[in-house]
Amino acid sequence: MTRISLLLVSAFLLLSSASMAQMKIAHINTNELIASMPEADSAQAQLQELNDQYTRTGEELQVEYRKAYLEYEQEVATMSDLVRKTKEDALNDMQTRIQEFGTNAQTAIQQKQQELMQPIYVKAQNAIQEVSDENGFDYILDTGQGTVLTVPKDESLNVLSLVQAKLGIVVE
Repeated sequence: MTRISLLLVSAFLLLSSASMAQMKIAHINTNELIASMPEADSAQAQLQELNDQYTRTGEELQVEYRKAYLEYEQEVATMSDLVRKTKEDALNDMQTRIQEFGTNAQTAIQQKQQELMQPIYVKAQNAIQEVSDENGFDYILDTGQGTVLTVPKDESLNVLSLVQAKLGIVVE
């Protein structure tokens, strides 16, 4: 939200002040840039593999729970109170472990995503900064974050191809 507010205030100041020097502004869709980077594909593949592993483990835990629950249901009528209570406690513990596994798996995937994507974001930001410096842009707006009210039809202001070239990305 702060980013949007800052952008809007900057845009207002740019438009309302006739005495300001001509500013050179460009735009880029960082989502499109990140998606075009080979490192992003590799990171997504690693995340998918980890997600699949956690999904399989979660399914195995569910099967184990269902099996124990079916056994409990078949034998509950013949169990003593102590055995019934012990089996119910064991089933409750299994449910708790399954829920904890789900929560921990989700947290682990988010952490792995942060770990894998952060260097990619930094590399993209550095390339954007280099293109900005080389081409004398005062501002480069990110159209991928929904923070730009209008985007000019003139694609010469779109620096995506310049940043991709800086990163050595060949777009077909």
